[in-house]
Amino acid sequence: MFASLRFAGCFAISGAVAAGAVAFLAVGCSSSEDAGANSFSGDGGGPDAAVDGGGLDGSLSDSGLRPPPHLVVVHASPALFPFRVCLEDSPTSSGSGHPRSVAPWPDDPSHPAPMSNYPAVALGSGALWSNVGSATSSYVVPYVLDAQQLANSSGDGAKTCDALVCNGGSCLEQNNGWIALDGIDATTFSSSRAILLAVTGCPQGTGSAAQCGAGYDPVGGNLHATWIALSDSTGTDDAFAQLAQLSPNFGAATVTSVYADDASLASALPYSSIAPPASLPVPSPSMPGAYAVDTLTAMGDAGALTLSLADITRLTDPSLLPSDLFAPASNILIGIVGDPSSTVAQIDAGGDASYDGHGLHMIAVPMNPAPDAGM
Repeated sequence: MFASLRFAGCFAISGAVAAGAVAFLAVGCSSSEDAGANSFSGDGGGPDAAVDGGGLDGSLSDSGLRPPPHLVVVHASPALFPFRVCLEDSPTSSGSGHPRSVAPWPDDPSHPAPMSNYPAVALGSGALWSNVGSATSSYVVPYVLDAQQLANSSGDGAKTCDALVCNGGSCLEQNNGWIALDGIDATTFSSSRAILLAVTGCPQGTGSAAQCGAGYDPVGGNLHATWIALSDSTGTDDAFAQLAQLSPNFGAATVTSVYADDASLASALPYSSIAPPASLPVPSPSMPGAYAVDTLTAMGDAGALTLSLADITRLTDPSLLPSDLFAPASNILIGIVGDPSSTVAQIDAGGDASYDGHGLHMIAVPMNPAPDAGM
């Protein structure tokens, strides 16, 4: 059955439900002229080269010509704790339990997650991680750590990743305090300017097949990392946006412009995939009221959801202004996340303590940091 997403003043998507969840997917889209999403999966292949999953082959020696990538991190798991992230440079894609000796990200207490008083990537939200560092082994493996445990445990919030992701002593408990996810090969990691790291599925013993997507196992779960290489296209008067379908129950989609002649921009966008970059007209920052008028409407099997650009900003990060995300010449990831069977509690200007991130909604995360900014 088909679903569609119509962007009033922006663009729209529609398509068919994916056959199954993807444990690893990397998609590269080089320009807005691409006919559809270009996918790479299974062996860790990147946009420009096939990778056999072996060790470093010399290609990383050229990565000094470009800085390490930015990571756009999205929490799209309906049953996982709010998390912070550690990375390991590992010879294997599953990691060895020895992450980098740095603080788990995000680590700025002055910028807490929505509806909390501690730094985290909250359920149904996302954030940009710049300055992630270069790959130094064959794979980069992510670990998600329970941000609330870190906030509540005396001293744990100040520990580095290698003192938390371990076994015994003062370490967090594996599968309760930290979980290792699928790694990305270092060649793809180092050759990309921006990468989506979406945490999807559910941990063991939580959720259901309806919530967590195909491949869910009530004993082992199906929590995994979805890696997608993002375009570094930029706009001028318009923004450039890439749309990621990260809701297992929403369906697939075709992107159609309703702002400029209803031109079809992509087709068959299944769960855990991304559309090519599309020009996204945005209001002028001098007209802040327009952000509450321009809307995006998701129409799927379960019904329709309409959110203004101001709504999407509040659902992503209520500390931001819409002009911080939807600005001319910006490069934005727009993610469809959440469960269509749940209701989204809107966050008003003062915050809404009932918002929990579960309901179907959209978020917007910049793919590039603001000048002189970093996390």
